[in-house]
Amino acid sequence: MVACGPRRGVTVGDRDDIVVAAEPSLWKQVQDRVNASLQPRLFGIPNSRAFQVTYQDPLGEEWSGPRHNLQVLLIGEPQDAWVVDALARARGAPSVIPPAPALFELEDVWAREQQVMVLLLPPTDPGHYVIDRLGELSAHYERRYREGVVGRMFAEGTGQAPWDTIMGESGFNVLVPRYYERSKHGDVYLFRKTGTDSLETIRHVTVTWRTPIPQDLQGGGMLRLRRQLAAAHFGSRQTVSRRNILASQTTHQGNITYQLLGMWDNPRSSRGGPTRGPFILRAEICQSQDRMYLLDGWLYAPEQNQHEYMVELESIMNSFRCGSARPYTANR
Repeated sequence: MVACGPRRGVTVGDRDDIVVAAEPSLWKQVQDRVNASLQPRLFGIPNSRAFQVTYQDPLGEEWSGPRHNLQVLLIGEPQDAWVVDALARARGAPSVIPPAPALFELEDVWAREQQVMVLLLPPTDPGHYVIDRLGELSAHYERRYREGVVGRMFAEGTGQAPWDTIMGESGFNVLVPRYYERSKHGDVYLFRKTGTDSLETIRHVTVTWRTPIPQDLQGGGMLRLRRQLAAAHFGSRQTVSRRNILASQTTHQGNITYQLLGMWDNPRSSRGGPTRGPFILRAEICQSQDRMYLLDGWLYAPEQNQHEYMVELESIMNSFRCGSARPYTANR
């Protein structure tokens, strides 16, 4: 006879759903902090969250269903029944469990292709320990989500010509999925993916530059250039309010980069009413070329999963390289 492991069902839930299981009194103590950390605001989009957290009592009658979610976070002590059950069922579970307190991952616990994070609590002050590990948990879920998005983006390859051809033509490179359409108007490069009639979406990335490097880069200067691009190349008018813009400065491949996150609006759209959506706008300084590159990614996706689409646009923009920088390679 051949010994069989536990039977595993099919996962349920989306990639941005997280089911959290913990003892009810502990959850009451930490739920506000957990929700704030694991449901961050999405790209400056009002009333949006990157993930959806749902609490379940692991000793309640309804636990048998939610425990099949694609992503589960178990919070408990080593002797708690839901922790013991998970360790007994997990595929490839470690033979030696890390002593509490600890944070580790299990796979294929109650369902196939399931990912279960286990937060083993110390015997004293467990709420404080949960709060201390929230930053690590948040980073883990966002990293896992982004890896999945990039993997799906480039499952069919990229729409790029060879690196040396692109660099010879324009002086920059950007990695774009094969399903994006590409066009060029002078020194303006456009990459666009339009959805079907039943799934009306637009994902749009623009790359252009100014030389010599302008002096009025931050805030108003970047938005003024964006208005010019929208009028000439976006296919519809887009206005931007400065009230809800998130501005930051960072470096990308050693280049000073300014970024604006915000919402665009078109009050009189050809679609029969007002339209709006999020955008990412970057100005990257490439000193070796005496150029300021302007990269803009915007989305129109009413009633759709804007988290995945915005991660996709951001990943395309992150692949940007100018001058003699080495090309970006997608992890497929």
